[in-house]
Amino acid sequence: MLPKNLNERYKFEKEIGSDYRGNLIRVRDKKSKKTRLLKIVDCPPQLDINSINTELKDIENLRHPNLCFIREVVRVDENQVGVFMDDHQGSFLKFSMLQLRENADVFHHAVVQLCKGVDYLHQSGLCHWDIRPETILVSKDQGKFHVAFVDVGLSFYFDLKKLPDLRDS
Repeated sequence: MLPKNLNERYKFEKEIGSDYRGNLIRVRDKKSKKTRLLKIVDCPPQLDINSINTELKDIENLRHPNLCFIREVVRVDENQVGVFMDDHQGSFLKFSMLQLRENADVFHHAVVQLCKGVDYLHQSGLCHWDIRPETILVSKDQGKFHVAFVDVGLSFYFDLKKLPDLRDS
């Protein structure tokens, strides 16, 4: 179910799963009809939501088929926020591992997609910082698997020029 202050704008569609931070829910914007992923997470009252949304403006033009970027953060109540992300229609990897193990080609295809997503992030000067099965969505469409990272956006920004060159290490 959705928190009361979000019911006006969004319609609950489906619970996708959960991790230690909170539940991931698929919602539909009642106006635009677009689906979004919503994660409700505990958050201290002093967190400045406006500064987070200002930071998110830096990535608003970034798009990649293997990344679910965070697009907006809203205060749900005094101790929780709602984190809205792109939706790539999937379920968490931990629920889909058996499907991915069907054969080596399927697994290889999934790993290549994840590497493309990470490469795009790094080329954009971002680091996901929290890659694990609970942050990977898997979907199957017309017999093909599609994978995407969630929670992308409030990641760690880095300057490629300031990183040490590790090639000679």
